[in-house]
Amino acid sequence: QASVGDVPGAKHTSRMIRDSRDRNAALASIATEQVKNDDPRGAIHTANLISDAAPKAQALSKVATAQASKGDLDGAERTADLIHEPDSRSHTLASVALQQLRYGDESGAQDNLYEASQAASRIGSPGRRNSRLAQIASAQARANDLQMAMATASTIPSPTHRSAAFSSIAVEHAREGDLDGAFQIAGHILDPKVQKGALFEIAEVLAGSTPIGDARAQLESLPGSEQKVRFVLAMSKRYLGKRRS
Repeated sequence: QASVGDVPGAKHTSRMIRDSRDRNAALASIATEQVKNDDPRGAIHTANLISDAAPKAQALSKVATAQASKGDLDGAERTADLIHEPDSRSHTLASVALQQLRYGDESGAQDNLYEASQAASRIGSPGRRNSRLAQIASAQARANDLQMAMATASTIPSPTHRSAAFSSIAVEHAREGDLDGAFQIAGHILDPKVQKGALFEIAEVLAGSTPIGDARAQLESLPGSEQKVRFVLAMSKRYLGKRRS
């Protein structure tokens, strides 16, 4: 019913469902359709009818994410404030922050990512908590909040997730021109495969920003032969691309 625009009829039908789990699922589906139909206020009202905290939070998260993607950042933040379940709250705040970066609000993104990290630290499942913190640390690096990104990554007990976070931060340091910092952080990566991938990506970032005349000096700054090869290949691809254009 909701998918064809009959939201009142869909809500009436949901009230007839006796099982609370099924009723909540129906309400979540209605809220999703309202989001698709660009009715965030209606979707929020429907989501608040959901009796269970987790599906309610997930429904509200969809509303906030949709608002942010359409540029309604203030509305997205207000909706995110309605979410109290830690996993959905951290995911939502991080999603809003990435849209803020898209619109040039770096300071706002940094604030929301800090709040996202605080919410993520309260997630009960260790696996979900580690995964979410790694995602947030990566986003903090993209938001040029490199010190906070390192602080977030350092709290992750899982070596796998911590390595992934350090990799993202190291690459962002390279993009900001801090090659020494990039290599120093890459040295914290315990997983050899992840570390190798990070060093390759740093070499490619460096190749993309190095003037042809400075290539030899930058090549000598790279720590390993594999990174030097990746740098040369990336520089060659860039140089040949310029010649063809």
